[in-house]
Amino acid sequence: MESQKEDAMEKEARNPNKSAMKLLLLSAKVIPMVIAFLHLVNIILGYFIVDCQFLSYIGGMSLLSLAFFYICSYALKFCEYHRMFIHYSVLIDLINIYDEYVGIPLSNWNYFVGLLAVTAIMLFITLYLRFRCI
Repeated sequence: MESQKEDAMEKEARNPNKSAMKLLLLSAKVIPMVIAFLHLVNIILGYFIVDCQFLSYIGGMSLLSLAFFYICSYALKFCEYHRMFIHYSVLIDLINIYDEYVGIPLSNWNYFVGLLAVTAIMLFITLYLRFRCI
């Protein structure tokens, strides 16, 4: 009787919890999409000079956190469609970091249009990959 319990415990320890794996898979797919959406909202609000600290607390990401999502996407073998949201977030973060420390000599309108152009290009690439993956 004891050996059966020990065998069951060893088997359970070897196999990861399926619900935890499903939660990891779901969060690794959804969180980059939410972050990309929050970046877009932040771009739009930033043009209208609305400083929303709440968005920074929720969607503010460091490049190290995005590196973790890259590692998860490769470890879980996501298609390029799911990685496009991470690519978008990294690109927007790099543009913002460059603008913060070096400066981009553009007016607010031109900077806004440039970020929206990057968003539109990434959106079209994402939609293309989405329909190609189906």
